[in-house]
Amino acid sequence: MRTERQQEILTAAVRIVERDGFSGLTVRKVADEVGVSEPALYRHFANKLELMETILDDFQEAVVAHFKQLEKTTVEDPITEFVTGLFSTLGNREALAPLIFSEEAFHAEPALKSKLFTMVTSNLQILTKSLKSLQAKKYIRTDIEAQNLALLIMGTIRVTITRSSLSNGTVSLQDQTGKVSKLLTTVLRS
Repeated sequence: MRTERQQEILTAAVRIVERDGFSGLTVRKVADEVGVSEPALYRHFANKLELMETILDDFQEAVVAHFKQLEKTTVEDPITEFVTGLFSTLGNREALAPLIFSEEAFHAEPALKSKLFTMVTSNLQILTKSLKSLQAKKYIRTDIEAQNLALLIMGTIRVTITRSSLSNGTVSLQDQTGKVSKLLTTVLRS
């Protein structure tokens, strides 16, 4: 459980990342944004790497909940529910989402690159498990392995996020929700 000050620091760090990218995140900028000294900030996070890892952990926690919920769903249209919930969560972090889905942002920090690889691998495993559950319930097609369907979904999500990010605000994730839901539902149910 985080303290109120730690959450304040994380929120400030995310604002800086959204504004300046991961490369623009410095302990000095976070301390200035929160209105504390650098030594005071170090009492809450040992270093910039720990702060960045915590940002990734928060993002992962928010996203993985949607992957896990898909396995437990009992609604008639689980893919639309999944995409709507996921894009809503990502839309609340619209400036941060492209950085998470862009491995280039992590080349300067090998520990973060490794962490991101672990996150992506875990998400694919969780999504595969959820899709197997949907296949067993006959919600989606069974003629394609769940792992391949998971790759298809993850690729579609990534391209949609990248497109939104590169559009300079002309394409929002919220605007793409219906299109992506319809596309994935059509492919997964055919």
